[in-house]
Amino acid sequence: MDSDSSRHYIGETTELRRRFQHYRKPGPSQATNIRINTLLKAHLESGGSGEVDIIVDDITLTINCETVDADLSDKATRRLLENVALVAEDSTDIDKLNH
Repeated sequence: MDSDSSRHYIGETTELRRRFQHYRKPGPSQATNIRINTLLKAHLESGGSGEVDIIVDDITLTINCETVDADLSDKATRRLLENVALVAEDSTDIDKLNH
């Protein structure tokens, strides 16, 4: 991955520190973390930089014409938002790292 490319990985977690620790030092059976670790190292070594976007609150959803606050402590809600972001990425020219 060169330093000018725009690539995204979209994921969800309640323990961001643990998630990044897994990217930094993936276990031998953590295929996704090993792949992300390799890509991040190559990107940073080529002079690239990284950004992290974090959703922590103030998310509302409209379901059956009713607006509800998204409960980010609920894994199903976080997975829903993760998948919405993945679908939105499919409509752009950005290379997703989720595959």
